[in-house]
Amino acid sequence: MKKIAFIILIQLLGNHSYTIAQNKIEKKLEKYISGLHLRFNTIPASRKKVLKELGNAIVKKRIKHQPINILAIGKSNAARTQVMEAFIKATTAYYDLDSIYSYSGGIEVSKVNEQVITWLREAGFSIEKIDKEKGHENPKYLISIGKKSPDYTLFSKRYDHPFNPPEDFISILVDENILKNKSLPLKYKKHQLFYREIKSVEGKVKSQTDHEGMHQIALDIAYLMDYVKKEIKLHRE
Repeated sequence: MKKIAFIILIQLLGNHSYTIAQNKIEKKLEKYISGLHLRFNTIPASRKKVLKELGNAIVKKRIKHQPINILAIGKSNAARTQVMEAFIKATTAYYDLDSIYSYSGGIEVSKVNEQVITWLREAGFSIEKIDKEKGHENPKYLISIGKKSPDYTLFSKRYDHPFNPPEDFISILVDENILKNKSLPLKYKKHQLFYREIKSVEGKVKSQTDHEGMHQIALDIAYLMDYVKKEIKLHRE
């Protein structure tokens, strides 16, 4: 019985007719992303439509050989946007999609939710706290998806922080309430993927709702990049 289940799993994961990058990401993270494919069928059709529209914007730039900057925007750049930025980096490496860069920011500054750090580690990211002294209100972390991929610094920042591109980006708004914020320019509200707010809890992920929320972001981004990879392949044929 176990042998049959294993064969079915291999067949499901083997349906991808494109090359997946090898050794760019940690094995644990690669395994996590591979497992997300088995849940693509749980994404509602309405959600897939939004993800495909976003994917088409990415593919359009890729066909024109333009660099693709994706900026995730939320309330305080503490949780949802950090998960999205991390998984855009991980899935573009997984699918061997180059010239796609991810960033994140909020309309205000807080600090990165510690349970997000815990959950990203559980998913397979390597994370080291840079500001090790106590008392930092907004500590920085060095995050890695694999030895052959560049590390990046994770911390809470505004959407217009110098780390983020000021122009020529694809924005993804993750908080529905920000739509009402008139101080945020329209160019930051073009694409919308709303998620429930992740509560601030230190240490382990204690809330099943928050755990599922972070997993949903990862699932959406994996589906998005899977779609982008397939569409790029179609344009090349």
